[in-house]
Amino acid sequence: MKPRRLALASAAAVLGVAVWASTGAEGARLLSTKRSPPPGAAAPAAANAPDAMAVDDAIRQLNSPDWILQAEAIALLARAKAPQAVAPLKGVLAGQWSPWVRGRALVALAEIGNADACKEAVASASDALPQLREAAMEALGICGSAPALPAVEAHLADPVPGVRNQALVALARLQKDKAWDRIAPLVSDADPATVAHAARALVYVGTTEARQAIIGLLGHKDVSVRLAAIRAERELRDPEAAALLIRHMVGDATTEVQWAAERALLAYDPEVLAKPCLAALEDKESLHGAALRILVARPSEEARAGLAKLLAEPGNRLRAVTANALDALAGDDPSPYQDVIVKHLDNQDPHVRRKAVDLVALCPQADRWGLLKPRLTDTVGYVAVAALKALRGEAQGAPPGGIVDYLADALKGLSAETAEECLGLLGERLTAEEMPKAVAALDPLLASADENRRRQALAALGRLAEGDAARRIAAAQGYLVQWSVLGPFPSDVEGRGFTAAYPPEFGVDTTKGCEGFPFGCGAAFEVVTAAAGNVRRQALSIRPPEENDLAGRTVASYTLDLPQGTDIKLDMFTGIQQDAPQGDGVRFVAVVSGAKVLDRKVTAAEGWVPAVVDLSSHAGKRIVLDLSVDALGKAAGDWALVGEPRITAGGAVAADLVKLAPLATARIAMPGAPAERLSWEPVRSIRPTGEVDVRQLIPGPEMAVAYAAADLRWPRDEDVCLFLDADGPVKLWVNGEKSAERAERGSGPMQVSVSLKQGVNRLLLKVCNDADRWTFSVRLTDLQGRRLDPAKPQP
Repeated sequence: MKPRRLALASAAAVLGVAVWASTGAEGARLLSTKRSPPPGAAAPAAANAPDAMAVDDAIRQLNSPDWILQAEAIALLARAKAPQAVAPLKGVLAGQWSPWVRGRALVALAEIGNADACKEAVASASDALPQLREAAMEALGICGSAPALPAVEAHLADPVPGVRNQALVALARLQKDKAWDRIAPLVSDADPATVAHAARALVYVGTTEARQAIIGLLGHKDVSVRLAAIRAERELRDPEAAALLIRHMVGDATTEVQWAAERALLAYDPEVLAKPCLAALEDKESLHGAALRILVARPSEEARAGLAKLLAEPGNRLRAVTANALDALAGDDPSPYQDVIVKHLDNQDPHVRRKAVDLVALCPQADRWGLLKPRLTDTVGYVAVAALKALRGEAQGAPPGGIVDYLADALKGLSAETAEECLGLLGERLTAEEMPKAVAALDPLLASADENRRRQALAALGRLAEGDAARRIAAAQGYLVQWSVLGPFPSDVEGRGFTAAYPPEFGVDTTKGCEGFPFGCGAAFEVVTAAAGNVRRQALSIRPPEENDLAGRTVASYTLDLPQGTDIKLDMFTGIQQDAPQGDGVRFVAVVSGAKVLDRKVTAAEGWVPAVVDLSSHAGKRIVLDLSVDALGKAAGDWALVGEPRITAGGAVAADLVKLAPLATARIAMPGAPAERLSWEPVRSIRPTGEVDVRQLIPGPEMAVAYAAADLRWPRDEDVCLFLDADGPVKLWVNGEKSAERAERGSGPMQVSVSLKQGVNRLLLKVCNDADRWTFSVRLTDLQGRRLDPAKPQP
């Protein structure tokens, strides 16, 4: 298995190996570990040393067949100066690896400070392989011991240029200023590689003449020489070179040189950079961007003070780079230059305005409420967003006069870009006293057809949206917030409450209630196919209730519209289910619109007994037909049947009561129990989303139905939209006509188009509860989804 790459090895190291493989030993120098600083140069900041785990991984990686992985491992071990790596590195040096890998192991041993490194380097200096001789020169320069100098001098005339050049650098490391006479002539050598190595060697010479020579090489025509001189200045950080490096950042034709110049400048102390960078800012405009990049990365008080003067000049020579100049001016604390920053809040350049806003936000003594208000309505969205974000970070509660008035203009010009921040600021700083004013200010959003806008407005108001405030918010969106509710009516897991037609479906008078519809105690009303007297018929099964040994009455009610005619009849059979336990029989009663039309005792022994009731006197009318069953004794076994019940007209079937059973209602009555009455009760929405919670009035059964009615007084005939939502199944009637229904649980609002008439319009909802929540909402809009204002007709 190939060893994994070291997590700490950089991509630059891999690139260095590739360069080395293609260009020789100088390319390999990219993989060498960091050298000791030359005389007179400040020590660069130490890199984080690899940890013990990384060192262990590197030692294992030395055995990799991949030369790139080997080189990475050697570089890391040299940088770590890990003593435990000495033996493995000696193994690489003495092994059968490629010459340049062995050479890197030799240099690493020197970097670690191994006592045998110099001896190994002297031995390798006479090796036939140039790669090892070149590595030996580098290692001897690092070791700096007495035997090193003769070996180095001996190779200043080596036939291989790479070895000669590396020996030159080693000589400078060993002799320092005494090497000047040997190196100075090479600065003007015709071979660019020799000149580049001379630049590297001059770093270690360290004299004034050597430093001046390096500065002179910054303008060399060869790219490799310029790069070598710039890298030398990265170590020397000569103040005289800084101005030239700034120019190389901008004017050099080679991108690599530009980058190297910038990296070199970033190694300088900030105080050294202030003067040349400020001078560049007073020079050509082409230098401004580079100088400011350096000052932003390496700020100093001298530089900031100079920038402040330049930015305050009437002509502002930095206008093309003012945003960057403000960045450099700010440093870690922009407060001392607050006045200069504030002047740029009105700058013509939106990027500058944005930067000034950001910096004002960092000035703790600045009056952010006053200074940033004009920027809330900035014509450029990102400037306004920056101002709003800055204000959201303001520690104080709200501006003088309140947050609503403060944001009034911004709210009028609200855009998709600024909405989140503006409404967020409003919601954070809003007080209860300002709530009515805030609802009015957000009215265009609350009335909008854009659901996202309405949600944003609700979020802004939501923290204080309670009671009357919540209702005002709901009404502003077009929700109907005042209703009358009647219930509960029974339902079951099959949803019979949804299909059963309770009295409100046949007319609503909110000043009157209706009889209650309690159900239970073993009572039954269902469709069956059953036998009585050995004859099977489709029938209604009606079982009376029983509680505490007392039997009660079950009543099944149909509301029917009878046809016209003179031969209208109720035709049916009565009986007791044949396979029911033996009971005492039942009393069967039929009542039509309050008048008893049939009263008979029914026993199991009789089988099916036909019954015909003349209804001709009710022809053309709406009737309520009650079929009731009382137990004659105990209710056990009294499974009464009403077989094939039908309304006929002239002998033809006008209504099949078995098929209409889902529309019928059922209730029970127990002896001595008072008759239950239901009345319409007023209820109002308590949520800004317009939801009405039926549980406010009816905390009762889990499976139940309620009706809600609301009247709309409308000034004209008009087509509108209703957005209807409910947790459970729901039906809607408008002016007595069913307009919508949904039999499933709620899955978002239903959009319903309805026609309103001039005058009073009655809305009736049937809302079913089959879970914990029992809520509904109705939002009234125009055909485009905007809140409808009855005072304004649609265009």
